[in-house]
Amino acid sequence: MKTVERHVAIILAAGGSVRMGGSPKQLLMRRGETLVHRTARLVRDTQPARTIVVVGAHSETVSLALDGMRLDIAVNPRWPQGLATSLARGSQALGHHYGPVLLVGCDQPALHLGHLRRLVELAAANPRGYAAVSHEGTRVGLPAVVPGGVLRYLSRLRGEHGVAARLSALPVGDVARLEAPELQFDVDDACDLRAAINRGWIDDDEIEFGAGIALQFMPTLQERYGV
Repeated sequence: MKTVERHVAIILAAGGSVRMGGSPKQLLMRRGETLVHRTARLVRDTQPARTIVVVGAHSETVSLALDGMRLDIAVNPRWPQGLATSLARGSQALGHHYGPVLLVGCDQPALHLGHLRRLVELAAANPRGYAAVSHEGTRVGLPAVVPGGVLRYLSRLRGEHGVAARLSALPVGDVARLEAPELQFDVDDACDLRAAINRGWIDDDEIEFGAGIALQFMPTLQERYGV
């Protein structure tokens, strides 16, 4: 009987929230809990062998939001160079692990435990070891599960979108897909913030986040989200 190696998890929380005016979106609140803490809690509930949170911009405040949680913090000083540098830092902190790796961002407020558990299950049942969220037709993205050896390759990519592009480029049958259109939504800018508040995914008092910059974008909001 084949033994399935227990997964580990890497949470990517190093971004500088540039399009949010530099205010850390990792600290946005959903039901009184920061997004980064909520993401870490959901990830921990999948029972990984180890959880690593990669921080960069606002590293001290983001780390403080995780105080008391049983996980490892890895600081990425190269975070301005893109997501791939955080993957590299996470891979470095992880060391020699060739089993499944759950990769998760912290800016998808619609994320739930069911998404993560299902991805782990799909990857375990897939001989290729891949599983990812699908929300744009043939494209896939984070959260995702990849084999540990592949993580080292992904960490050598550049920029912000290398992981999704690489997973999407694999033969269709190689990646087990979890259809979750709600995870297409992430909080990247003030328009996203207002839309997330309207959908009940972010606490409504967060409209003051970033000095109320979301109020400047109401026409764009209506065009983009119909809110």
